[in-house]
Amino acid sequence: MNLPSKQNEIIDILKKVGWKETRDISSQIRNIPLYELLPQPVNDFISNFGGLKITKDVFEEINIIGIDFFNNSIASEYYEQNTFHPSKDIDIANKNDEYYYSVLIGRQIYFIAKLKEGNSLMIDEDGRFYLHTFIPDFFWISNNAIQAFEKILFGSDDVLILDEENLKWIPPSGKEILYQPPLNNKLTKNPWSH
Repeated sequence: MNLPSKQNEIIDILKKVGWKETRDISSQIRNIPLYELLPQPVNDFISNFGGLKITKDVFEEINIIGIDFFNNSIASEYYEQNTFHPSKDIDIANKNDEYYYSVLIGRQIYFIAKLKEGNSLMIDEDGRFYLHTFIPDFFWISNNAIQAFEKILFGSDDVLILDEENLKWIPPSGKEILYQPPLNNKLTKNPWSH
């Protein structure tokens, strides 16, 4: 089932909550230590969408982190402790989900928005978007923000789920993988599997 593009509708939803293409809150977060710690794609996303609450109906909403998150000193400490460094040994004692999935895909991911039912929107250091569900499952959903919002609010049949055991991305049944999200090419098996 191929869903039609709802990008115009997403743009209308965004505009209703105060967004515009030129929106930029970077001047309010630029001098905060967390800003220096995060990669540019994360800062660009927050500068453009930070603090917005995007909702289509009562079933789904996207609460994007904003200035309060950046001002929280615990957030900086959290990322200093849970950042994956490819040159360092993997800390299998670290049970943090962001660290875990960062290791598996070989790219650091960052929490950027809370969704309903304990789900989270994540972005990697290169600007790709992922959905982490409460089940827990980890999905690649898009390489741009507007399309990520569209897939979250309207659904999609072209997301990929990470097979954590076999370290590969799996498309929905009957679909082909048209885009290959990153995987940690230094791993042959999941280091947390026993």
